[in-house]
Amino acid sequence: MSTLKFVLIIMVVAATGMVRAEDTILNATETQVETSEAAAIAPVADSASTAHDPNRIVAKINGQPIYFHEVEKRVDNFEKKFQEVNPAMKLPEEKRISMRKDFLDRMVRERIMEQAAESGHFTVTDEEINERINQLQKIFGEGEEAKARFLSGITDMNDFRNNIAKQIRIDKYIESIQKNLTVDITDQEISDFYSQNADRFKKEESVDIQQIVWRLPPKEDAGYQEKLTGSLAKAESLMKEAQSGRDFSELVKAFSEDQKMAEKEGKVGWVERKQLIKPLEDAVFNLSVGEVSKPIQTDLGIFVIKALGKEESRIIPLEEVREKIREGLLRNKVGQSREKIYEDLKTKASIEILL
Repeated sequence: MSTLKFVLIIMVVAATGMVRAEDTILNATETQVETSEAAAIAPVADSASTAHDPNRIVAKINGQPIYFHEVEKRVDNFEKKFQEVNPAMKLPEEKRISMRKDFLDRMVRERIMEQAAESGHFTVTDEEINERINQLQKIFGEGEEAKARFLSGITDMNDFRNNIAKQIRIDKYIESIQKNLTVDITDQEISDFYSQNADRFKKEESVDIQQIVWRLPPKEDAGYQEKLTGSLAKAESLMKEAQSGRDFSELVKAFSEDQKMAEKEGKVGWVERKQLIKPLEDAVFNLSVGEVSKPIQTDLGIFVIKALGKEESRIIPLEEVREKIREGLLRNKVGQSREKIYEDLKTKASIEILL
């Protein structure tokens, strides 16, 4: 698993807060808790039962129990994700105690929302579940490899689908309340946000680039010098072909040693200063639109780069971003209304924490 994807999963597992559509990965993939199954287990009243008894009730929400094994499963799943990177990693008991409390807090929020949603008798179709699954899968990327990574986190597809159905039902419950709310964003709020976040609207100088790459082995390799000399000669030759008018995209597809970028015709997109290593930055920001660089030698390889477009640094005027700001502020207010819905339900709920 890539470091980026691992971090994504850990972030999702560690997240806390009210149940939302965005939380489905955690609830459906990481927990896969079957509430009805858990509820069927009779609580153990034996005074000799230990603190780690899986059937011990650790909380009651409006009389509905949450069992120790439900919480422990989430801690175990969190630990397993770390073990994918470091198999020897083991959570110390003091950390598990802290995490049990964090996950229980989250489960209390989830259970309150689930109970409220169930009272609304909202229906969820297979098509809605499939659509949500497709949305979640896109977090992992496109293609079969990304799909495989996504599915590798699912131990029981029925549990997974059931938990997604719960999330959709909660969303419908929240939306049924929100539709009666009036959420307005004033021009003053937009202006205030723009002025208070001026740095966000400063666009740095940027260049739209396309590149051909020749990879180099480590300098200590016996074949380094031969590869360097040969690659520089090829880069010089192709630079002249591109400067004489040959299609740069065709040169990329035929000669670039960066296969993933070659599939995109070498088009990197828009880059700003400090996003590239120094030798590339110096070359790129000295190019005119349509100009092709000389071969650039770096520790990453040899590059020939073409500038497809260029924009000077500027302050984006308010009118260009007014609607985006409005949309962002609206999302924030809607999010706040979700939290208020939960807080109102929590105030009315009977909650016993026994952990």
